Amino acid sequence: MSRPSYHPGRSLPIGVEPYREEALPSYVRRLAADLDVGVGDILRYTGLSHQGGGRMPTGYGLAIEPTALETASTVLRLQPSLLERMVLAGYDGRVLELSSTDVDTGAGVHGIASREWLYSTGSLYCVACLASRRPYWQLAWKMPWLFMCNRHDLFLETHCPTCGGYAGVDANGGHARLIAQHVPVDVCANSTRKARRTMCMHEFGVGVRRPVGSPRLRRTQKLLSTVIAGDAQEIRSGDDVLAPLDFMRELRSLVAMLLGIGEREDLGEVPEACGAAFDAHCQERDYALRTRSPLDCRSRYRRPPRNPVLMGSVLPAAVECLTAATSAEITDQLHTWVGAHAFAIATPRLEEKYGISPRLAHLYDRNVQASHSFASHFQRLETSHGIGLTWRHVPALFWQREFDADLAGYFPHARPEYARRYCSLALVRLLGMRSWPDAAEALGLPHGDYAKGFSQTVDENDLVDFRETLLQIAQRQGRPEHLIDYA
Repeated sequence: MSRPSYHPGRSLPIGVEPYREEALPSYVRRLAADLDVGVGDILRYTGLSHQGGGRMPTGYGLAIEPTALETASTVLRLQPSLLERMVLAGYDGRVLELSSTDVDTGAGVHGIASREWLYSTGSLYCVACLASRRPYWQLAWKMPWLFMCNRHDLFLETHCPTCGGYAGVDANGGHARLIAQHVPVDVCANSTRKARRTMCMHEFGVGVRRPVGSPRLRRTQKLLSTVIAGDAQEIRSGDDVLAPLDFMRELRSLVAMLLGIGEREDLGEVPEACGAAFDAHCQERDYALRTRSPLDCRSRYRRPPRNPVLMGSVLPAAVECLTAATSAEITDQLHTWVGAHAFAIATPRLEEKYGISPRLAHLYDRNVQASHSFASHFQRLETSHGIGLTWRHVPALFWQREFDADLAGYFPHARPEYARRYCSLALVRLLGMRSWPDAAEALGLPHGDYAKGFSQTVDENDLVDFRETLLQIAQRQGRPEHLIDYA
């Protein structure tokens, strides 16, 4: 019996309605099965691909070119807006930033995936969802922000348990025969390890199901699902209101930072499976840091993690920090996380390594307020790490905004970093924690008459006002006035 033949650009004889939140590659695979044609045939009929040789088109599932969109809309008898929502570009401006990006080359696609945290190859999936009577692949499974299925309370999966390859209907590693023949949407089309010309054919709806059982993780996933679906127009973060795109950017940087420097106690209460996944990650991370050069590890946390259980371990803490009621709470949480590394990671390095946004960088390096005690912060670091401070650590002790607002004017001719060292030195002394020589030595300042040298740094006419300003800063931290000594 011969296979049916259809003409490119003409409407197909039957219409298949896409499911809600279904990805375009999933829809194409289902349509091919209903029409008894190959996936490659559907892609040519609809104008979605002009590539041959048994290859999926570059950028498949990421975006649709305007010409292809018009043709596909006519052939499939679907509204263009509906087709646009079936590819990742439909999240542009809400969850992702895809404008003015190159999706015509493999390098462009992989660059976008790395920057925006997408899976350019493969997809997450829920075993129970693909075991239903109407299996399909959700578009949001292409991002690491969905780590569990709220409907079935199961962790998502990422690999085929039979062949070990990435799961998904659009994996570039999918068998070439998939182009010439249709394969059910819930079946793995990867090549087997033993025979490259044989498809795996594992049914994704059959496999181990890992229950979550954590209200905290369910709340986190519900919030993220709301943002991804476009049902949240703005998200409250401390004293600010963020657009969904800004919220996702900051969340991405916090997750990267927790994966890079976080410890088990930073996670809060998480299921045992999540804790075990994070412990395994930390062992791998610490081993890599010991055995590789910094350049090898530089962009390690700029790529999307592949383990949904690992994401389930860090996302609740990151979301709770980002949605705290006040900005002071966010500041405190950031300093708690970075506390063990405060002497090794300054604000510019956080921005460079983990992509920390300017807003979060400002909150980390923010103005000292009564709700965030400079004294208690210094005491916590002192208790944990001793005296090992140098001038390079001053930004972790004295916030840039406080210096710019109240003290920079007293140092018109001094380099800002030099002036900040002495201001930190003064605050250490004003808070009654150590003598001038001890504080100067701890901060790595030049030897000599510390108090005199400090006084000579400030103009003599401004010295009284400068000391009064320092006094006010110290008093704002709740320190008794009798502890303040200018000797």
